[in-house]
Amino acid sequence: GMLFNAANSIPLTGSHRVQELARAPPASRPQVPSVPSVQVSTPALRWCVDVLKSRPRFAFTEPRFRPVMFSLRMDTEDIPQDPQLLFTDLFAEECDVHIAYKKQNGVYMYVSARCSTAQHETITADGARGIADWLLNSARAEFWQSLRLEVQLGKEIAITDKGAVVEIINGDALGCACSKPLRPSIDSVRPLCLLDSLQSIINVEGEVLGDSMVTFDCLGPSGFHPVQTMAQGNRLASSDERHVLADHAVGRGPDSVEFGMLRLCSPLGEGINERVEAENPITNSLTRFIIAYRGQFASHPKPLFVTDCAICAEEVLQLEDDPKISADELDTILIELAAVLKYERAPHVPWAVVPSVYALLSVACDKGWSMVTSRLLVVASKLENAQWNTVGVTFGAGNVSRGCALLQRAILSESRPLLNTLLPWVNSNPEHPLFAELNPLAEGPYGVTSVHLSALLQDDGKMAACLTGSLPLTCNMWANARDHYQMSPSDYAKLLATSRSRRLHALHRLHV
Repeated sequence: GMLFNAANSIPLTGSHRVQELARAPPASRPQVPSVPSVQVSTPALRWCVDVLKSRPRFAFTEPRFRPVMFSLRMDTEDIPQDPQLLFTDLFAEECDVHIAYKKQNGVYMYVSARCSTAQHETITADGARGIADWLLNSARAEFWQSLRLEVQLGKEIAITDKGAVVEIINGDALGCACSKPLRPSIDSVRPLCLLDSLQSIINVEGEVLGDSMVTFDCLGPSGFHPVQTMAQGNRLASSDERHVLADHAVGRGPDSVEFGMLRLCSPLGEGINERVEAENPITNSLTRFIIAYRGQFASHPKPLFVTDCAICAEEVLQLEDDPKISADELDTILIELAAVLKYERAPHVPWAVVPSVYALLSVACDKGWSMVTSRLLVVASKLENAQWNTVGVTFGAGNVSRGCALLQRAILSESRPLLNTLLPWVNSNPEHPLFAELNPLAEGPYGVTSVHLSALLQDDGKMAACLTGSLPLTCNMWANARDHYQMSPSDYAKLLATSRSRRLHALHRLHV
């Protein structure tokens, strides 16, 4: 099959379905189903209709241990022997140096770390200065103070010299006010997910990417992947992009977007199939980073998700045109997904990844992803109950602060493949902490069950039939499950006139 670049219809390795999804315009992507207009008679029904209207989406800031990501340039000729050790005393739980590499003007690192919410707020409140101060006052302060550093958080850069922060620069404002900024930045990479292949072509878009002085790298833990720049320049922006560029662009007109078209000329997966066969605990999903340079200035790395699973690629590609997901959140999802899935074949999983497993499951259920969910559940199954309890994630269908439990999110996605993935897992793992989030019998606000919620969907009864027909425990719920106002899912369907579907008629005949 072939995977196509969305902007230029350039063939890439992949499945036909991935090809179609990658180049489909936003309007042709799956749309949120309409909500029936009804006269709500009880608080339980009102809650259900509100959930159907709002479709509460999981925000990736939920985990107790939140990720913070920054890049660092050091004026030194040598890469530290073990970069990971430089940061272990700084963050409460876990720190990953994704890439550490040497260029002519110093050593670069890209770091992500998990820290407590309080520590996250303390660090990010002061932006790049907060990270720099954190390094300069750490247990390894002598090392950091001996170097000149450039710490970049988002588009803000803190420059240190002789153990003190000497300058704070906004990346958008580098250079004089009448010229383009000097530091390039990458706003998007398309496609953001690739199948493992010998050769792939991607488009990057952002600022200061169009001139011939800009070069690109693709990096992973093992080092550089050869990159060929096929084209650079400006293209006309869409009406939506013009609105954004008019507000945010510095030193360029609002009618064009600077881009680079790149050919990645090496196996991005670095032989991941061979590693899997050798039972190496590295999964078949990895993160690569695209970086743009202009002289001594480097962009913040932009993640690229690489997998050898066509279905995973198809699902992850759905994030490309989701207007509800910010660029930072998108980067976090891609990086965290690869970080968690690397434990899919590992014998042990560190407890610090629990919040990310839950967060990614929430995103996967929101989006209706069945393959990604099944792989996340493999990791979840390896975590012991005590590990979940230690992290302090609160589970349950009645947790209104999170909007919805995992099973309710899955129902709202109207994805039967996802339900067919979740329900057998629930049946086999009744003692797992996630059972509270995935149990079809669990009651949410006002005694509403997942079957009640499914009865209100305008989906021809598909989700209700899937729920009530999958497990012995749920077969009688259509008529017998009652909310606090003694209404069953069957009552909901009748009240909302959704019971005209053939499937719901069959449920009535079977259970009522």
